[in-house]
Amino acid sequence: MEENLDIIFSQLQKHVENQLAGNDEFPQATTQSCNGGGTIPFEIDLDRNGNAHYQISKKGWGVTISATATIQEPGGAVFSINVRSSDGGGGDWSNIPTGSSVSCKLKTSFWHSTTITIDIHSSKPNCRLKAELRYSY
Repeated sequence: MEENLDIIFSQLQKHVENQLAGNDEFPQATTQSCNGGGTIPFEIDLDRNGNAHYQISKKGWGVTISATATIQEPGGAVFSINVRSSDGGGGDWSNIPTGSSVSCKLKTSFWHSTTITIDIHSSKPNCRLKAELRYSY
């Protein structure tokens, strides 16, 4: 999963660098004009209790990321999911069955690294959660 979320932050980095290359002034409008997005698959292993914890800290350049995750596997499971950004946003969901989606906005900081934390609990332990993440910024 880490590599997949790195993709989003790498895209943000490239976009901001391109914005800065075309503007000699301090880029206060950078967060206003940032747009992009995509779809990426991700997987995360659930432990013997059905839990998984993931955390990443990266520079987000003050961009708000809109994300929708659709759980694809394991079939027949029910999930509780908590997603948080250290700069605001995220969400808490309970009793989410396989095949369902959750959506949230994650704020990032222009000035420091933002930490995104994801905690998952599944009714099926010792398995791999597979999902699709659609995002835009």
